[in-house]
Amino acid sequence: MDVEASDCFGFTQEEIDELLKYYNLMDNRQEMKEWYDGYLFGKTEIYNSWSALNYVKKLLNDDHFQAVSFWA
Repeated sequence: MDVEASDCFGFTQEEIDELLKYYNLMDNRQEMKEWYDGYLFGKTEIYNSWSALNYVKKLLNDDHFQAVSFWA
């Protein structure tokens, strides 16, 4: 619950933007946010890292992939 650790449990928006830019997937930014940005630690919005990485992996193999829940 420490503020210092609030960004340690997933990806921040800045990290997601870097990831999407690196793979030339910025067109998918809004869909990524709608599906995988669901956590708030302190005042830090956090993306689910498992889902975000799976989403990027799927997009790299199929540029028409639509976001889904990756929770089992």
